[in-house]
Amino acid sequence: MLALNPPPVPGIGAAGGFEFILEDRSGGDIQKFAGVIQDVLGQANKRPELTRVFTQFNVNTPQVEYVIDRERAKVLGVSISSIFSTLQAFFGGSYINDFNLYGRTYKVTAQAEAAARAAPESVNGLYVRTEQGDMVPLSTLVSIKEIQGPEYIERFNVFRAVTINGSPAPGYSSGQATLAMEDLASRLPDGYGYDWTGTTYQEKLSGGQAGAIFGMAIVFVFLVLAALYESWAVPFAVLLGIRLQCWAPTSA
Repeated sequence: MLALNPPPVPGIGAAGGFEFILEDRSGGDIQKFAGVIQDVLGQANKRPELTRVFTQFNVNTPQVEYVIDRERAKVLGVSISSIFSTLQAFFGGSYINDFNLYGRTYKVTAQAEAAARAAPESVNGLYVRTEQGDMVPLSTLVSIKEIQGPEYIERFNVFRAVTINGSPAPGYSSGQATLAMEDLASRLPDGYGYDWTGTTYQEKLSGGQAGAIFGMAIVFVFLVLAALYESWAVPFAVLLGIRLQCWAPTSA
């Protein structure tokens, strides 16, 4: 069981901490990107300002790849689009049309039965039509290959990206954790960048506005006092009196 703190702003994220977006802006190899991710995670978990830095991205998910022999398909007169459409229709499903019956609309989808597409070798029982109208076993054009790859690939600002989650270590603020991650990001290899999202993004947008907010508060209080005392001079005396009282030393 893993306990996570709730987000400080309801509706932004599912847990507290930060969301750091690591981007592959060069469009390079996914395995190289995975190496950069692991390097960032390793360095981040060594920083005293950070704790529980992790990502759900994994490039070792077992997958099945159908490799098409394009040269043989060209010799036999089989179009590549017909191979893809056959695989799509039998294994994924192909939308046909809608029809109305008894006041209801039904969607028609062509798809093989579950038992006929339960294993990768089910492709050996499929056929595809050539340009001459002959039927060719799909097993002569498609080979099965077991590979490992990412279960999903994120996109952020068009770039391939990965979300890294983490939290400030006990005794450190969110600002210190943000600076620690940005320090790690400054040493990224060429072609890689970062962005912030979630609570940290909102925190960086609102940072540095304390002076403006304090000034607006003073103006608002001055106007309220001016309306209360019906004078432009009395609010100055009230505000200065409060300020001097706050600065006055207290005696034991």
